[in-house]
Amino acid sequence: MTNGKLIAICISPKAGEPMRCVPSAEALTGRGLLGDRYCLAGGSWSKGIIGKRQITLINAASLVGTDFTHEDSRRNLLIGGNIDLMEMIGREFRIGPTVVLRGIKHCEPCDRPSDLCGKPGFKHRVPIGGLVAEIVLGGWLSMSDEIVPL
Repeated sequence: MTNGKLIAICISPKAGEPMRCVPSAEALTGRGLLGDRYCLAGGSWSKGIIGKRQITLINAASLVGTDFTHEDSRRNLLIGGNIDLMEMIGREFRIGPTVVLRGIKHCEPCDRPSDLCGKPGFKHRVPIGGLVAEIVLGGWLSMSDEIVPL
């Protein structure tokens, strides 16, 4: 297991609205990123329940060779480096100086990103859809923050 880097942060205020990249974001314990649909229980997978889905991550390597961008993937955090997000399922890891996440489950590639960005094939062209995680300890996330398994 090696460390990774936070390459990009994206949020969307409502389900189905475009993702927008931000240089930093506040992660709220048990909720999600401030200003993001999951934090407000307004995401497609939240079912109106705060904390049901909190934050999603995808490794940049999953998008290589496709025409999908991080924003197209609909994931909150884009991760670089050799870190294997699937190894984080059931484990805690730190991003930056304070934020601690726990990997919950694999985020299966689905048709929703393709439906929203107008590019066909996300479900079939992206090998690993990412990781769904919960925020154990909140704080600020910034691009270039180091990711360290605990």
